[in-house]
This record gives sequence, C-alpha cells and structure tokens, in this order.
Amino acid sequence: MPLLLHGEVHLNERDEEEDPYDGEAVFIKDTLPRLLESHPKLRVSLEHMSSREAIDFMEKNGKEGQLVTTVTPHHLMYDRRHAFSGGYRALLHCKPLVKKREDRERLRDMVRKGLTFVSAGTDSAPHPESKKFSSCCAFGVFNAPVAVEMYTQVFDEIGALDKLESFLSVNGPRFFGFEPSTKTITLIKKDWQVTEPVITEDGIKIWPVAHKEHGLGNEMIRWQISQN
Repeated sequence: MPLLLHGEVHLNERDEEEDPYDGEAVFIKDTLPRLLESHPKLRVSLEHMSSREAIDFMEKNGKEGQLVTTVTPHHLMYDRRHAFSGGYRALLHCKPLVKKREDRERLRDMVRKGLTFVSAGTDSAPHPESKKFSSCCAFGVFNAPVAVEMYTQVFDEIGALDKLESFLSVNGPRFFGFEPSTKTITLIKKDWQVTEPVITEDGIKIWPVAHKEHGLGNEMIRWQISQN
C-alpha cells in the first residue's frame, strides 16, 4: 500500500509556529528522510509539491515506482505575486501555499525534464461559494474544469509539449500498477475564458480558478479541449 501525503511541519521542537511558507521545506529537510530511513520499502508519493527544497530533494532521490511526486496546475501557473495582486485572491487560497516566482520556475524546470517519477495531480477542491468567499476563506483551488488546459498551456510555454502525455496520462497510472487509458483527447491552441461557475444539483455555485472576474482579472486560457 503506497503512502500519499503532502508533508508540512508547522510547529518546531519548542512548539513554536514555523513560517507557513517554510512548512514543506522543513518536512523535506528533516521528517521525510527519517521516514524513508525507517521504512525503506515504503512506496511514497509526495503530493502537489511547491517549494525549491522539495524539488531539489525529488530530483536527487526520486525513483519510479518507489518515491514519486505530483504537481498541480496552479503551482505551475501562479506565484505569490498573483495570489496578492490587487488584493487577496480567494481562488488561489490553498495549501500548500503558492510560493515565490523562483519556486514556480524550479517546478517548471523539473516537469520540463520529463522525469518518470513526476506526474499530474490536481488537488482540485470544489468548495462552495459560501465557504470560498467568506471571512475565513476555505483552503483549496477548484481547477478540475480547466486543469488539462492549464497544464497544456504551461508545457507549451516551457517548450515541453512532447513531455505532456507522459506527465498527464502515463507516469501516475504506472505508479499504481494501472495500464494507461487507450482513450484520447484533442487539444487545440485557442484562447478562451472561464466565465461561469459550476452549479451543483442543489444550486450551489463553485467557482473555478482563472475565472474572468473572480480570478486575477480578465485571465485568458490559451489551450482548449476540442469538442469535435
């Protein structure tokens, strides 16, 4: 049975709060090595990594079928400047926190390499409007309606479209012992915008990331899944 986790440390040995932006780095530096040493046969997936320290560790220690990682579309697309641009952006309020531009660039560098132990993992969180747009904003990015298109846009920007299929459809299933799906989709390079929420059967609105009004403002998605 594999262990899937996003590791962060928020209290140090003196029971003091760590900087929330450093939680993942502290876990990678101290807790994870001890975990792997104690359980050398444990198969581990580090979910939605976002920090330079975690990326450095994975590039050195990652191994197909043994120690793998997933990457979200929003950590590839955005950095901390976006999360606070023009005020706090509720749709980017998530854990792990969106980090600095340098962290995002290292993440892009990693996926550009086409490593077999790196795959897509959306961490999509469909919080209802009442919890997302509140004084105590719920953590989580709802990216499911645009995830494939966002991944494709990033891989296009970094010149790695030839690595996209393995990242999206092969590496993840392989870790869990599944054969990749034989079904295909077609993506076209076409600008479009997210203009509507997802509405549940109960009439509850759920707002996707990159929404034209509730996102950063007039955001444009550069790729689209073909409906033909």
